[in-house]
Amino acid sequence: LSLHRMRALAEKLRAVFDEVRGCETLQMSDKRDDRQTKHNLHRHAAQYLAAVYLLAQPDEPAHTHLLWAACHLELATLLFLKKPLVLGELLALWYHRHLADPKAERRADQLLATPAPADERDFWPTVRALIAHAWPDKAAALLYRHPSYSAAVASSPGGAPGVVLGQLPLRLCALLETRPRLDAPPLLEQTDEAAQRTFAAQEALAEFQLSWQHWKADVKQLVRESAAAAHSQPDARGVHAAALLLTGERAVLAEQGGGSWDALRVAQLFYAQPTRLRWQLRDLVPPPGELRSDYERVLAATLVDDPYGCMKAIRTVYGDDWLLAHLSDLLRRAGVDK
Repeated sequence: LSLHRMRALAEKLRAVFDEVRGCETLQMSDKRDDRQTKHNLHRHAAQYLAAVYLLAQPDEPAHTHLLWAACHLELATLLFLKKPLVLGELLALWYHRHLADPKAERRADQLLATPAPADERDFWPTVRALIAHAWPDKAAALLYRHPSYSAAVASSPGGAPGVVLGQLPLRLCALLETRPRLDAPPLLEQTDEAAQRTFAAQEALAEFQLSWQHWKADVKQLVRESAAAAHSQPDARGVHAAALLLTGERAVLAEQGGGSWDALRVAQLFYAQPTRLRWQLRDLVPPPGELRSDYERVLAATLVDDPYGCMKAIRTVYGDDWLLAHLSDLLRRAGVDK
């Protein structure tokens, strides 16, 4: 980012920070809204401080340092303060903001700007990359531009496409759009490991698991049929490779993810093990010897729900800087500093 853009970002963050700070003085009747306001305040305050820090040191190492600091702070806030019962959807949002490779997203935007995206050689590789990085909605947006979609609209009396059995790209698009999501409010509320799950949370999990089983069965059927049609339909191979990613098989996700352990773990939660609870991620994190940097060690300590290990790793990376002081204060106020 240029210094000019960072100054603009700082001004924008300062405006948001002032707005949220003003909201904090309001007496809210809904305690959940009040908690969310405070979480937003902490996040925006940290971003504002980070922007000011970068303006004082606009060199490239400081820029990298800042981006990692924002990444670490948001993940720690999610794990230690918000503490949702399941992480999949929220972890994917965090990953997209901080760690996801933007190449696939940028290429998808470029393809959507062309008259016929499906005619480009990298149409299907881009669809696969978007799926592997937990962007099913963006992959579906590309598939909307496939000729089979236009043909289905033209042949439908009501102007809305029907998913015909033989239209493999359309069926893949439908699966991407109908993937069950763990976004029910009871699953995102603050939940301690020792606390008994509420009836609403148990009911939401049960409903999700039922929908998930049906969805996975449809995915497996599409995998089988696209494999059988690989020699007779031109797009069947592309559909097959993309549908394999939706099965959540580790080897397939690892190959498409480019060797990034964080991309692989997010994809596993997204497509293979979405109902893993927040405190059940330890075996998804690589052992210390496989972590490539101190930045990744902070991520690992946070993902295994270890506040002390997280603070220790943060001190190693950042020293006694504003990030350590700010996070220490948040944890102490939330009673997580024991």
